[in-house]
Amino acid sequence: MLLIPKRLYNFMECLINRSIKKVGISDNYIRLIIVTTLNNFPKYKKSSFSVNLVGEKKIKTLNNLYRNKDKITDVLSFALQDVKTPAKDLQDLGDIFICIPQIKRQAREFDVSFKEEFTRILAHGILHLLGFDHVKELDAKKMFLFQEKIVRKIV
Repeated sequence: MLLIPKRLYNFMECLINRSIKKVGISDNYIRLIIVTTLNNFPKYKKSSFSVNLVGEKKIKTLNNLYRNKDKITDVLSFALQDVKTPAKDLQDLGDIFICIPQIKRQAREFDVSFKEEFTRILAHGILHLLGFDHVKELDAKKMFLFQEKIVRKIV
């Protein structure tokens, strides 16, 4: 596992909210994923965002409200600013919501550890805040390459 000195956590701000009691992931591990991801994008190192660890009801409500999809999903990212904004003007990138029960199901389905799947999904959410998407095949390839590079560095 990649270790990053705690002093490096100080260059960005991340609010971590837990509406689920037992997650199995520490705040320090969440920060490790964030730091590792943002190290690939130096102009965003001083940006901030929130990570919200939620249950099925909350993620389904958000997915229905904002995407008109009445189903549970693993992660939702809500960017507050267009990433084309000059980096010096970017402060708050937005909010990420991760459905812990869905991540646990996916980990079992894909035969990976919960920690690995959580790492993958949080990195995925951060990449969305940075402007990546997977609508077009070429964009998807690029996004998933970055995502898996981050997972390999950490897990």
